[in-house]
Amino acid sequence: MDDITSELLNSKRKKLKKWWEQLSHLEQTLIISLVIIGTVLLFIILVLIIRGATSSKICTTRHCLLAASEIATLTDPTIDPCHDFYQFTCRKLTERDNKKVPITAEQIEDQLIDILLAPNNGDEGDQLMEHKQLFGMCLNQSVGEESFREINAIMGDLHGWPVALGYEWKAGSFEWKNMIKELRSKGLPYNMLLSISVAPSPTDQTFMLHIQKPEVAKIPQQYRHDYRKFMQEVAIAFGAERSRALNDMKRVLDFIIEMGKLTDKSKKYEKHRLFDIQRYFGEVDWVNFLNDILQPSASVTIDDYVITPGHKYLHEFFTLLNRTPKRIQANYILWVVVEQYLPFLSERLRVLQSNYAHLTGSVKLSPERWHLQQCYSIASSAFVSPPAEILFLKRHQREGKANGIVQLAQNVRKAFVIFLKDTRWITNDSKLKILSKLEDLAIMEAFLNEEDDKTPSTEGGFLHRYLIHIRDRINFEYKRMLDETKQAHYHPLYTLEVTYLQETNTLVLPIGSYFADVPFYLNYGELGSIISHTLTHAMLANEDEQPWTANYNESSKCVKHQNTDPVDLIGIQLAYAAYQIWVYNHDDEDQLIGLQHTPNQLAWIASALGYCSLIRDQSTINTITKNHPNFHRDFECPWGSPMNPLQKCTLI
Repeated sequence: MDDITSELLNSKRKKLKKWWEQLSHLEQTLIISLVIIGTVLLFIILVLIIRGATSSKICTTRHCLLAASEIATLTDPTIDPCHDFYQFTCRKLTERDNKKVPITAEQIEDQLIDILLAPNNGDEGDQLMEHKQLFGMCLNQSVGEESFREINAIMGDLHGWPVALGYEWKAGSFEWKNMIKELRSKGLPYNMLLSISVAPSPTDQTFMLHIQKPEVAKIPQQYRHDYRKFMQEVAIAFGAERSRALNDMKRVLDFIIEMGKLTDKSKKYEKHRLFDIQRYFGEVDWVNFLNDILQPSASVTIDDYVITPGHKYLHEFFTLLNRTPKRIQANYILWVVVEQYLPFLSERLRVLQSNYAHLTGSVKLSPERWHLQQCYSIASSAFVSPPAEILFLKRHQREGKANGIVQLAQNVRKAFVIFLKDTRWITNDSKLKILSKLEDLAIMEAFLNEEDDKTPSTEGGFLHRYLIHIRDRINFEYKRMLDETKQAHYHPLYTLEVTYLQETNTLVLPIGSYFADVPFYLNYGELGSIISHTLTHAMLANEDEQPWTANYNESSKCVKHQNTDPVDLIGIQLAYAAYQIWVYNHDDEDQLIGLQHTPNQLAWIASALGYCSLIRDQSTINTITKNHPNFHRDFECPWGSPMNPLQKCTLI
């Protein structure tokens, strides 16, 4: 068998040799060249395969694709980031809205609305079912007509809306203090003259009563005529004669403008005994008035302390009120009630509000989308802890997001500690004080206590059910005056807002704004910058004593000369340093599809996009980047370029 095989092989070799010898020299050269080229191509293909297997992977999660799209849309590739980083990252942003609504906010809001729109599966608790029903009823146009009739009946119980009643309204039956108490008892808005709330004491962790300035609508000068027409048409819808509506609502607008000027004057609040308030401002029987507001949850005595605006504000407030006719007072109070409830009253009223909002540009969403937002906000306001947000939070906790966002904030704190230990610009006393506060800092994700809401599901029309919930929610909030052991850290989940609670030295993080399925440079860039901004301002800008050394005052002149708050400069450095702390202990991260930027560059870009929404100032963004020791390395900016100047501020 071996002999036969050997003969066959020899025969093939002879034939192959004969075939090769019969070829011309040119043919032999071409064949050899093809073999060499094929071998080289095969080698190149193998190298590319190996390099592709070991190169950075692309993140293909939904949130990564959205982030890649946002960055590609907002950044301007025609601008060199080394020439003007602000223009590179923020110019398109300022062209569109002059502010950035984080993409996460819309995504989270969509998810919350989807929870309420989802079909019932039988597993919902009573509170979530109630939340769904209130939301659905708010959207229902036929329910709106019913609510319109109900609010008209309620205003009749309150002796009527003067603009609608005309000459039939009796000023003798009106007293603003009695009207406020009636509104509170019915679950209607009542804080339009004095805002009565319970909040932490400035000196300890206990809750106490605050008598505050009200939130007053700020109407820009160029839209006041349109706002008056809007008010007039709403009053006509409630039965007012056109001439009466024109006259009465003009005077209400004048009162709103005066109240707005008054509330803008001073931000000062003071702690006083009610005895002293009563002595200086006897226009109100304060103990009886406040107890009517607080009942049945709490009460005050003449010797209790409350937080109030300064005496000057209260004097000017009562002076304004005393010279304002009762008709205007009553029209203003009920206008505030009506305006707040327009989204779920008749279709005609809802369209009037939508037209005005879109005319002034205060709302850029479609009317349908805005109505969804309004109804979500209204239905959620009926609960201490909105059930849809509780479910949303539970889902995120199951995804392990809480650990990720807390670790991010902890790395920011580590970076802050390193900065404090190395810096020469903060006094030793301030260093020790801030380091102690950082060590004791409580870091927690925002949570909602589902045990807070005890209100059972209710029956009846939308407005009737809604007002019962509002009244009970306010009862719960006032009951906190009796709670000396804890503070509730409720915070909305659908924003990128980070909150520092000075009274408890607590940093509250919005867990819904942290995405576990994206590279860390995105979370550290945008959310990390906002955490750093909040923390540095809380620790440095709010210091009772000046924390800076003489060296700082001298060295920071170059930063201040560039119209930048040095605390902002420190804040963005901490976000970058926190990301580097994470990078030191982890492998390379996935890239974003379609973008050629490195992780460090993307951290800068995400950071700038977040900062644009906070600052919206070109000099600040560029001052931060061109003075940072790592920016020019990450973007390979030439020495002497605008973002890598020959002389840098050495503050950081």
